[in-house]
This record gives sequence, structure tokens and C-alpha cells, in this order.
Amino acid sequence: MSQAETEAQALLRSGALYPDRVGLRPRDDLLIFFGVKHGACSLYFGDDPSYHFDLEGRWLRCYVDPSHLIRRLDGSTQAIDRPRVNHQMLLDRRTLDGTEAAALDESIRRMALDLIDRLDSGAVSLVPPPAPARSIEADRLRAMLSRITRWDADRWAEHRRSFADTYGPLPILPPDSQDALVLQATHPSASGDGAEARSPEAFAAHCRAVADLLGRGIVPYRNLFLAGPDVLRRPPEEVEAFLRIATSTFPLAESPAPARRSDLPVDRPHREGIHVMLGAADGPVPDAAAWARYQGLGLRRVTFGLAFGAVSDPALPIAPLDGLRRLIAEARAARIAVSLLIWPGSIAPSAEARERDQAAALISSLGLGKGDHVYTVEDDEAAGPTTALRAALAPLRQTLGVKVLPYRLKKQGL
Repeated sequence: MSQAETEAQALLRSGALYPDRVGLRPRDDLLIFFGVKHGACSLYFGDDPSYHFDLEGRWLRCYVDPSHLIRRLDGSTQAIDRPRVNHQMLLDRRTLDGTEAAALDESIRRMALDLIDRLDSGAVSLVPPPAPARSIEADRLRAMLSRITRWDADRWAEHRRSFADTYGPLPILPPDSQDALVLQATHPSASGDGAEARSPEAFAAHCRAVADLLGRGIVPYRNLFLAGPDVLRRPPEEVEAFLRIATSTFPLAESPAPARRSDLPVDRPHREGIHVMLGAADGPVPDAAAWARYQGLGLRRVTFGLAFGAVSDPALPIAPLDGLRRLIAEARAARIAVSLLIWPGSIAPSAEARERDQAAALISSLGLGKGDHVYTVEDDEAAGPTTALRAALAPLRQTLGVKVLPYRLKKQGL
């Protein structure tokens, strides 16, 4: 009976996302896979563990049985486990403490050091992939592994200090912007009372600091997120300055992305546009002419927050209903995609059906269309009402081409 193919073997044979790849064959052990894709590289040891890095050598995520681990931009580490309780698979997310995170960082660094030693001593041999994939030569492999080994405790500490100097508290990111590069045009004030907008000069310095912080780690970001729920309520000339500065520092692609992400050069950015969220802050909102100018400067998606049921938390980025239909119509007319993020409130069981029907009728009347998205925020307390609301909105996909999807804030550690 033939042995089942490991993940590493399968990726070497047919891992289309990795146009540049190679196998490492140890003596009397399972094949190791190393591959480079757009803006990132990966290592698979048989089926596990597996590790994923940016082009600076920072690890981004890894799977070490039984946990999936994620390194966040601020340098913290989250572990995601899927325990089975009463025959049900659950999702358990936690942040590693400093000691655990440091031990994981050092284990990854030593893994790369060990591979370099084995490569230099001949303890592993290189196995080229089948055509048309490009094989990675030993010197290039050694150089990438060396970048990984430089991320010791001191360098991670410096990264965390640079992050703190560059960013204020990170905002809640809309679902479509989870993987966007965050640029903070506005940020919470030092007093904690409201938000402050950066001057154009300060925003330009912030963008340069972000570029320095990430280095070649900026390559895989497909979108920019102009952070601050009040940023679109700033004077139009300020908003336009923010958009120009963002795309000057992080240029957008001049042509659409290829159908296959593997067709992108592995070290060349391909950014598609800028995302922003419009919340219930004070100040005017864009008019039709402003939306058109913003679109010409790279704005591609705007997210609005809506309340479902009784929601009174002032910290949530919920947009007022007044003028929402006009805002959505004018944004869409300017070829800006729209997302709605539906926040659940405390709803009495006797009122659930009425609230759901009213919310579904409102959302259906907003003039959404193809390319627009509706997300229902899921939490343990409101799972029933929001699941029912999502089911009530499901026909929007067939009738208008609108995607209706769930979104769990635990994805952000909230």
C-alpha cells in the first residue's frame, strides 16, 4: 500500500500559488517544502509544522500542532485552537503571554538556523519542482533563511517599539479591510475624548514611518485602509490630501490584478485601492462631487455601520440613517463599492421578528448592487437574531448580486 502524499510533497508537485519553489530531502525523513509566492514565503515539514513569512523574514503565521498561530502587526501573537466539546468543534482564540511568544519566536529562528546548517553540511539535498515552476537555488534559499534568523528577541523588541512610535490604538477594521495596510489619518486624542486628525505633513511622516516599519513586508497588501471613522467628515481638501499622500507613498497598480495571484512578481506590490469607514462622528458628509473626486484619487470601498436592535454603545462606528440612501447612491454612482456592517443589539425575543423584518426591509431599500457586501456581526449573545437576519437578507445575492456574510469580531481579538 502506497504512503499518502504529504502537504509538502503536494505543494512541490502542484503548488500553483508558489511559482518559485524547491524541496529539501533530508536523509531518512519527510520532504520539506520551501516556496515563494507574492510577497511571502512558506516552509512545510511534511504535513506539519508549517511556517509563513514576509519577505523581510518576519513570521506571519504558523501551524504547530495543535495550534494555528498568528503574529499581529503590533508584534503580539494569537493562538487559535479548535477543541471538540460535546461533539462540537469550537474556536478558541487567545493572546500568548510574553514568555510563550518569545519561546515561539526563538523556536522559529532556531528552525531556520538548523536548516542552514543542514544545507551547508549536505544533510539535505534539493529537489527541483516540475515545470513550469522555477526552482530555488541554494544561495537564494540560504539568503531567505538568513533573514528569518535575524529576528531574535532584540529585533522583535525593536519592532514593537517602532510600531508604538508609528501607530496609535488600531481601529476596528471592517471585514473587507482585514488584510489592508492601515494608515491612520485620524487617531484617538490623547485625552481619550474623540479623535484628532493629522496634518497633511504629519500624515506624510506617518506613511513614511509605516513604510520603514514594514520594509518589503508591504508587498502582499492589496488595499490601503484610511483609518478613522470620521476621516470622510474632514474638509474635502484634507481628505484629498490624505488620499494623495497615501498613494504617493504606496502607489496603486495602474492595471487590474491578473486572474491568478501567482502571475504577480513575488516582490512587486499590486495595490488595488483605498478603503475607508464612515461612522457617526460630527461633521459633514461627502456630496456627489466629492465622492467622484475621491474615487479619482483611489477610493474604492466605503463601509457604513448600521444598528440592528437596541444599540447604544457610542464607541461603535454606526452611521446615522439620515441621508444614508443618498450617500450610498452617490458613492455607487462614483463607482465606489459599499459595505454594510450590521451591529447586533439586545433584542427581546418577542421583538426579534419585527426588528428583523424592519432591518431587512431597510437594507433591501438602500440601492445596493453587485460588488456591495452586507456583514452581520456575530457574537455569542446575538447569534440567533443575526443568523435569522442574514437568512432574511440571503435573497439579495440572487436579486441584486449583493454578498451577505457573517463576521465575528473575535477575528480581531475583540
